[in-house]
Amino acid sequence: MYQALDDKLKVVYNQIIHVLKFIQLRDKDALYLIKAKDYTLIEKTFDKYPTQLNDLQRYFEEPFSLKSNKYRVYSEAYYEEIIIEYNVDRRLALYYRDRFLVSAKEIMKVLEMYAKNDFVEHFLKIKFPISHSDYLELFAICLRNGSFKIGMQIYLRYLKPGDIDNMIMDILIQGLKTQVTFFELRLFFIHQHFDVLDIVQLNELVEVFLLVLFKQDPK
Repeated sequence: MYQALDDKLKVVYNQIIHVLKFIQLRDKDALYLIKAKDYTLIEKTFDKYPTQLNDLQRYFEEPFSLKSNKYRVYSEAYYEEIIIEYNVDRRLALYYRDRFLVSAKEIMKVLEMYAKNDFVEHFLKIKFPISHSDYLELFAICLRNGSFKIGMQIYLRYLKPGDIDNMIMDILIQGLKTQVTFFELRLFFIHQHFDVLDIVQLNELVEVFLLVLFKQDPK
């Protein structure tokens, strides 16, 4: 399949992809399908599952990236990430989005990908109306992934103080434990909604502070 894609043998790789249930697309393969505007085959890959082939890199002279490793299924979001990361021509990107980003379900998949990667510029360009509960879900995704550019946009534009509940506070506290970046921002959210914390969460917060203090170098 890879040789057929590298040699642009459309009939060959088309037949192979149609037959396989599990495929491992390299970024360059997805990029080629987007540039070739092979939307029928792109849509066909939505029925396929990514698989991780052992030592795939050793069969090729040049290293390559495999963003497909992050996905459980190929989707509109996967190809959208390829478009963004590889700066695909604006016109080709528009063709792809006009074809695949139409329904609320498709757009929500892409927004979730934006939230995970903190693609704030692209997030702000999406004008499709989504529900308040969807914004809450996206906000939680941002907090889990440390995507605070989009997280702050959602928090300031679309959420109310009452939307911040125990689940959100749990995510923030876990982030203090496991992620070094944006420590102060997490503390900001916790401070703003301190009244939401229950006894268990307050105990966890004390444990986090003790852990941080003991980790500090006395010098």
